[in-house]
Amino acid sequence: MVKFKYGLPALDAISSEFSGKWERVKFVEHIIFLGIFLGVVLSLILSELIALIGSIPEFDFKFYLNIHIFFLVLITHELIHLLIFPKPWNATIGLYLQRMIFYVTTNDTFSRNRLLLTYIAPTLALTIIPLGMLFYIQHKLIAYIAICNLLGSGIDLIQFFRVVKMPASSRFKFFSDGLYRSIPNSDKTVSQSHIF
Repeated sequence: MVKFKYGLPALDAISSEFSGKWERVKFVEHIIFLGIFLGVVLSLILSELIALIGSIPEFDFKFYLNIHIFFLVLITHELIHLLIFPKPWNATIGLYLQRMIFYVTTNDTFSRNRLLLTYIAPTLALTIIPLGMLFYIQHKLIAYIAICNLLGSGIDLIQFFRVVKMPASSRFKFFSDGLYRSIPNSDKTVSQSHIF
């Protein structure tokens, strides 16, 4: 059954059981800042492209006027991550208001491909597909959904391109101090956590 948590996720510290079987994936300094910056830049570019194409009359995206859409898209974005988990019913949905973090996490086993799909699925479902829909249905709400989701997808895109460079046989687990990848020829039992 899906659990709900207020506060940061409780992730296991790496124990002696896992030492020698896992290596820490190099931490990207300031990933949250970089992810937000990337999301803002990409959403501004997308907003300008939609306005230049001119398919939506009087299109002018102003974030402060659409913050309610952003929060609804953010919740949907996280639920899409959850649906990609192998056993979504084992997930935890969390909210940590002090840092403005809404996240999903699980202890399910993830392959590299499943982790990649977890990172990219919300961008496909809430940005790419709505952009395609704009060719047939010129409506501001569809454009706003695409832009708001891209705004919140920066960290996902950074993580996606980091993980895609790793060997296809890689397995991943989040411990309390970051993302770990299984070392080849070690125990293949793994867990995964996804925080946003």
